[in-house]
Amino acid sequence: MRVVSQELLEQLLAVGNESQSFEVKGPGDLSDKAFVARVARAAMSMGNHRDGGIVCIGVDEKQMQAMLPGLSPEQAAAWGDYDNVTAALTRYSDPAVVFTLDSYVLSSGASVVVLDVTEFDTVPHVCKRTLSPVLQDGMTYVRPRGKPERSEEHTSELQSH
Repeated sequence: MRVVSQELLEQLLAVGNESQSFEVKGPGDLSDKAFVARVARAAMSMGNHRDGGIVCIGVDEKQMQAMLPGLSPEQAAAWGDYDNVTAALTRYSDPAVVFTLDSYVLSSGASVVVLDVTEFDTVPHVCKRTLSPVLQDGMTYVRPRGKPERSEEHTSELQSH
């Protein structure tokens, strides 16, 4: 597992766009089911990617280089609690997504939480709960080569493995 330092995170954000192994999610509450579903989809996609990937929570995609807006203190506290985040993401993924969690206050002053997601061990992460329109039960979410975006696969047979 890589070490996602604040310096590395700020370098990734300075590029100004997501990559195949790096995704940002703007601020949102851990109690917001639709937001958690979007984070879970990103985490499953990273877990289904060779060598895993990084999900940064608190930075809006359109404000990546500015490293804004950041999480509120309440959001940062909730997303910074590993046990609560694990419980929230496990509702949607089978097997559970494996990740490390770090919290940072960026040089912009924005508070963020970083999930460093590990590549799946033996079987890919499959969505186990529908939350329309974000997640569909039985789907496998991946980050294909080319444009950094998620795609849906109806099978556990992934092209990169």
